[in-house]
Amino acid sequence: VFPRGTDTVTERSQRILDDLVKQLTTWPQYYVIVRGNASLRGDLEANKRLAEQRARAAEQYLISRGVAPHRIRALGSEPSGATSVSFLLGQLPY
Repeated sequence: VFPRGTDTVTERSQRILDDLVKQLTTWPQYYVIVRGNASLRGDLEANKRLAEQRARAAEQYLISRGVAPHRIRALGSEPSGATSVSFLLGQLPY
């Protein structure tokens, strides 16, 4: 979860992402899609950019913890009202 209007990875988010790093280390054959979300309120285009920035922030955190960049795909999604990112684990490379 991100503070409103930011792409700052919080301490709580770091703990969640660290758990994901452990899973990805355990399952090296898996790849992950990180989908950023943002609010429906306000400027739609700005919220789309924020959703992508949030996905990229989570991606960069995972990379900084040792997950190979080729195993991660960061995508912004249409604003949904959520202030978080979601993850989809898959077996196929991108």
